Amino acid sequence: MKKNVKISFLEYLGFEESKELNDKWLQTTRMFGIKNSDLKKAMDEMLPKYWKMETPGVKDMLRAYLMELMDLTRVNENNPDSIKSVYGVVPSISTSYYAVRNAAGESAYVGYPYLIISTVFSSVLFMTNPFIGQAENDAGISCGCKHCGLNKTRIGLNCKSVIRNPDVVWSWGHTCDEAPKTDEFIEANCNSNWKYIVTRLPHDTHFGEKDDEIEDRVEYVAASIKDGIAEIGKIIGVNVKDEYIWQAIKQEKNFMKKIDRLNSLVSMVGRADITGNEISLVSQPIHIPFSTGLEHIELALDKMIGHLESICKIEKEGKKRPKVGCYFVPFSVPWVAKMFEDKGVDLFFSTTLSMTDKQMENIEADNPYKQIATDWLKMPLAVNGLNEVDMICQKIRRYKPDAMVFGLFSFDRWQGAHQKLMVNMVEKETGVPHFYIEGDIWDGKNFNSSNLETRIDSLCDFLKMNKIISEIEI
Repeated sequence: MKKNVKISFLEYLGFEESKELNDKWLQTTRMFGIKNSDLKKAMDEMLPKYWKMETPGVKDMLRAYLMELMDLTRVNENNPDSIKSVYGVVPSISTSYYAVRNAAGESAYVGYPYLIISTVFSSVLFMTNPFIGQAENDAGISCGCKHCGLNKTRIGLNCKSVIRNPDVVWSWGHTCDEAPKTDEFIEANCNSNWKYIVTRLPHDTHFGEKDDEIEDRVEYVAASIKDGIAEIGKIIGVNVKDEYIWQAIKQEKNFMKKIDRLNSLVSMVGRADITGNEISLVSQPIHIPFSTGLEHIELALDKMIGHLESICKIEKEGKKRPKVGCYFVPFSVPWVAKMFEDKGVDLFFSTTLSMTDKQMENIEADNPYKQIATDWLKMPLAVNGLNEVDMICQKIRRYKPDAMVFGLFSFDRWQGAHQKLMVNMVEKETGVPHFYIEGDIWDGKNFNSSNLETRIDSLCDFLKMNKIISEIEI
């Protein structure tokens, strides 16, 4: 008897067969309109092409993301009174959400559904994200609006009522001014309604100030986080005690240290089979919480680290392929990293998903809210431009890339300009060659692939020649 393609897909990714899992996956495919032909193409063509499927940890990582997508079925299938839902909408520090999740257990869904949906469609299923098209065609959010693909995904999902409205949205205006505007648009045009918490951070530090060392700023952010957690607790009927928050802080800190170890190992090996796409996808829980917890994605991370450690033990000192760091490796457009790889150059760490020494410091604060605030203000997404430049320089010195690529944020007027300003500053400070590529990390159709390939060809030729020259003994 011919095996069901949907079940074969689970087997391909290494899931252990169970009726409960199969039923949940079938429900997920119906919920999101995932067809057999989509899954067959992913198995036969796309996944082997863009992911190193036999490398330890890679299938575990893809399973973790698919489990996140499947977890959305419990939001839709349950009565709103039986399971509460807390949605995050733009990248933030995950600790606050994990604290709420630790307190709520199975009584609430706490996660980032829109970002998970966007990631899984683009990077696991290799399907065109239909919700971006629905936002553009049905809701009038054209390319000229310059909304990112994530906000468009949110609009498309809500206007089609694909997933249930949350009980509460926690929006971090620190990193995206468009997210709160998107919520207003959804409420007005899609007849959606939910309680809404916005945590804002004034962009008012002086150029070069260390945000985490400004006491009143730390206190302000700590108070905002405390208020947000308390309000969410009231809305979903959960008491988020300090013990749950400390537990989340330790989880996050441990995960970040492992990501740093992964990046350090990749920098040591001559040819890593874990590179940009794998590194950025496995690192994403730093900024978005997983509703299923860190257990599954951390298993993938541990396997990747173990694999690289074993390579380091047996690998003799020799020539290394050129490695390039990025502001953000676009795993939602995985063929960008593949273009580099096919030209003999590996994309590497993302500055937004990697650590400075300061971020690796042990827990210091005497109350959990202040600790979360301090950790958040050590992250590049939450600080002034010159402070971020300093952080990027530290990471370049730590991981020693042969070059850096900025850009891929052309949808974002603020981030795009922000990166153009940083390129010259970081290059001058570190002496590492920097390149800028226009593009969109969320939406591959916004790339001109032939122009991009020409640019990547030239960039890779330069790097390989530069590498040869640097290794010549004079």
